[in-house]
Parts: sequence; C-alpha cells; structure tokens
Amino acid sequence: MFPSTEWALSHRRAVAVAAAATGALAVVLLVRRARRRAAQPRRKLDEEEESDYEEEEAAITTLAQLRALRAPLLPLAAPAVASVCVTGHSLHLAAFPPALCALRGLRELDLRGNAIPALPAGVGRLVQLTRLCLSGNLLTELPPQIGKLQMLVDLDVGSNRLAALPAELGQVTTLRFLNAMNNRLEALPDTIGDCTALVRLGLKSNRLAALPASIGRLHGLVELYLTDNLLEELPAEMGQLRSLVKLQASFNPLRALPAELGRLPNLEMIRVASCNIAEVPAALRDAPKLAWMSLASNPACRTLSPRKLPTVEVKDLNMGRKLGDGASGEVFEGCWQGRRVAVKVFVAERSPDGHSRDEMAIAFCVNETHLVKVVAQLKQPLGLVMEFAQGSPFAEKPNLQSLLRCRWGTGQTFELAFILRVAIGVASALEHMHYRGIAHGDVYAHNVMVSEEGHATLCDYGASFPYHKGGPVSYEAHEVRAFGLMLADMVRRMDIGFQGMEQLLNAQKELLAVVQQCCSGPPALRPTFGAVGRRLKTIQKAAALAGLANVTPRSGAASLASLTPRTCVTEFFSPRSDVTQTLHD
Repeated sequence: MFPSTEWALSHRRAVAVAAAATGALAVVLLVRRARRRAAQPRRKLDEEEESDYEEEEAAITTLAQLRALRAPLLPLAAPAVASVCVTGHSLHLAAFPPALCALRGLRELDLRGNAIPALPAGVGRLVQLTRLCLSGNLLTELPPQIGKLQMLVDLDVGSNRLAALPAELGQVTTLRFLNAMNNRLEALPDTIGDCTALVRLGLKSNRLAALPASIGRLHGLVELYLTDNLLEELPAEMGQLRSLVKLQASFNPLRALPAELGRLPNLEMIRVASCNIAEVPAALRDAPKLAWMSLASNPACRTLSPRKLPTVEVKDLNMGRKLGDGASGEVFEGCWQGRRVAVKVFVAERSPDGHSRDEMAIAFCVNETHLVKVVAQLKQPLGLVMEFAQGSPFAEKPNLQSLLRCRWGTGQTFELAFILRVAIGVASALEHMHYRGIAHGDVYAHNVMVSEEGHATLCDYGASFPYHKGGPVSYEAHEVRAFGLMLADMVRRMDIGFQGMEQLLNAQKELLAVVQQCCSGPPALRPTFGAVGRRLKTIQKAAALAGLANVTPRSGAASLASLTPRTCVTEFFSPRSDVTQTLHD
C-alpha cells in the first residue's frame, strides 16, 4: 500500500536538486506532491498521475512567493506554476524576475502596477502564456521575442512609456485583446495587420499621427479605441473592418471621416467629439446599424444660443449622498432653495464623449417633461443643478462583456402599460430634442430614470451635439434605431399572464412591428420620433379598451433601485476625482 523504496529515493533526490536550484517554493511544491502520493494506494498512482499533476499547479500571488524563486532555474526542477499575479501595492518590483522565464508551463502573468523598466529576452520562452498583463510599469520597449508567444490571447501594456511596438508582434496570430493605451506610441508597425484575431485594440492617449493601411486586414476587430492622439485622418482601408462595432476617436485633429465607414455592416457607435471635422460624409447616412454618435465641438456642428441660468456655489447647496457616476462626472442628491435637486459635478474638463462645456450648453437649451431639467449652474467645482428625477435607472450600464447593450435584472418583467408609458415618454423627449436639432448621442435604458408608475426622464447630455437639420446625415434615424433596441429589450421582458392573454399577445406583436420599423431597413426609411410616439399611443388606446392601460405600482421596484446609475462605459478606464470632500467642506 506504500510507494516503493526506489520511488521514494527518486523523490528525495528531486527535492535536493530543487532546493539547490529553486529555493523554498519548489521544495514546498515537491514535498506536498510526495506526501499526497504516499497517502495513495500504489495501484492508483498511474491512473491518477495526469489529474494529480494538474492539481499541484500553483499560483504565485505575493511578492514573497515570487522572490522565493531564485535564478537560474533548472527546467526539470522548476515548480509547476500556471499563474503569477503580483500587482503593485506598497512594495513594487523594480525589475522583471529572471526566474519567471523558466516557468515553461506559465499561462497567466500579471505584474501590473509595478516599476519594471524592461522585459528580458527570456520572456519568449514562456510559450504557454495566454495572458500577459504589464500595465502601469515603466516599460520603454517590448523585446522582439514577444513574437514567440504563439498562444498569447490577451496583452495589456497600457500606461507605460512605450514609443513603439515591435514588428514581431504581428507573429502572435492568436492575439485577441491588445491594450496599449496611455503610452508614447508615434506609429504602429505594418505587421499589426497580421494580428488577424484581434477583437479589441486600445490605442487611446498616445502620439499616433497616422494608422497603417494594414489595419484594414483586421477583419475580426470589434472595438477600436483611438481617443486623444494626433490623427488628422483615418485610412480608407478602415472600410474593410466588417466586424467593427465601436469606434472611439474623439480629441484628434481629424479633418474628415472616410466615407468608407458608411458601408461597415456592424458599426453601431462612433465617437468623434472635439476634432476638426467640417463635414460628416453623406455615406454615414446609410450606415445600417449606426445608433450612437458624438460629434460635439466640431465645425460640422451648429452653434447654440443657450438660455442663461442662475449661478450657484457649493455653499448655497445642502449636499447629500452620491447617486452615481459616469465618464464625465459624479451625481449627488442635494437641496437648493428648499427644493430637492440632483447635482452633477464634472470631474474633468472633458470626457471621452466631449467637453463639459458642450454638455452644459445642451442642458441649457432643452425643456420637456421627459427630459432632465437644469435649474442652475454650479460655479466651482463646475457642475449642473438639476431637478430631481423620481425613480431609478431603468437598466444597468453596459460593460466590456455586454459591449453596447444594457444589462437587465435576472427575471425582470414589465407590464404592458408600464412599457408603453416609458416608451412614449422617451420618444416624446427625443422628438423634442430633434425638433430643436439636437442629437442625444447616448440613448440607453440606463440613461432613463423610471418611477414605479412608469414616468420616464431621459438624462445625460454628455454625448449630445447640435446639428444642421436637413444636412446629409439623418441623426434622428440613427437614434430611432437606438430607441428601437431599447424597446426590444422591454418587449422581450413583457409580462404575459392568463388574464387578457390574447390582447397582450396582440399588443406585443404590434410593439415588435414598431421595433422592426425602428431597427431594420435603410435609415432613410425609418420613422421619426413623432411617428413612433403616435404609433405607441395608438397601441396604448387599444390596451385601454381592453382594460390593460393601468400601471400597477411595481413590487419589484427595489430591483430597479439597486441598479447602477449614469452613463455608458465608453473607454477601458474611467479615472475618478474624489470631489465628495470638496462638496462637503
């Protein structure tokens, strides 16, 4: 029932070799393995050898464990480590530990937030790596041996000091996610086009003056982040990115957009605020899935004449709890002149969707029952004082996994009357905005505050922009699609019980027909928000005749109240400024 003497001796020798070559960590792993084997019947050793090997694979998660690895490591004596995650805290790694290069079975390596200035050539020996995270270090270059990591799927080198990416990166044809944001990149290698598996490419906040034409070969690319660079134009080859859904390129000196973007079959979002675009190509009029766009602070936009509002200071407000936050600011509950208000404080002068001054100008120009109403301007810190919108956000913000789709509560359902009241309210708000030649830019359920009775208030003008009515692009048609997607989410969760089932099914069919008209076909054939509102009111009248028009106060309101407020996730990172203390001082 016990292992043979020869087997025990062989393990003692292995422990001795490991002690000499690798230090305490390898000894611990080998002794642990020996003890487990000694406790098993001999006849089970062979059949369980593979699973036993998998169980013993270790994860290094502390700096002390990492320092226990001493170089040089003998390949046969190196511990079976599948994952290393040692992120910077009070203590930082000042160099890449050479002993890591001998962990041939390593699959995940996370050393973000340290102070590593360079990677050794030996990193190319980690051929089993699927994820390599080195963001927040001091890297100035990547070694060409990075091209040997033929199983790498996720490479994160954001927030370093990289001036270039090696041409050998193009050899990593398995790479799906590449984050090189917040570096000093001035150009991309032509071989970037060989990374044909790329799904997400983050290049925000660099010094890129141009993109190579080879980027057009990234036919699987879904998300492209180019915000805050030095790009004056985008290559026409981007018209070959047939899988592209999301394009972020605000804060570049772009003079124009390539007309080829209009033929991309899956493009849903374009962010190009604060560029130098004088005219949007007419081809974008026919972009079949475009639903969200920001264009503020471009010459192509119309000039606004906002109404003047009173200016207040923090001392004039009685500030309360924080309600939520987003890309451009944080929202607090407050009291001003005896009335309950919501106070939005801008954490920075600009967000990925545009300048705070653009959002404020839009907010001063709109006034409708279902739009959040601004009543004053906060002087310092810069912000908006708004009427308090009753209710809670209708859904949760999108994340990287859901991409451009809001997230809804599990098992969440809505009555027909509730759906109709919310949809009619949002359609009325958007009809008013487009009547005034203003695109909202961020029509999402999470930007709609909904009361228990179904009163809807559309919030957040962070991506809004004024446009010339009658121009080459129908921005209203794009936003009608965004509205249709939100309506589809509601109809999908419609509560259909036995009582009035036939009428409910007929109403659902009618609503799905509205969704079809809003989301399908050429944008030029989509209805206006006025027409959508009238159609929804017709369905509401039919529901009233069937006794289905009354909204029952929602017993599930607590689930709505638990949802995260505010705006869409538009970048990988959304840095925050802690303004809470300022507001309460």
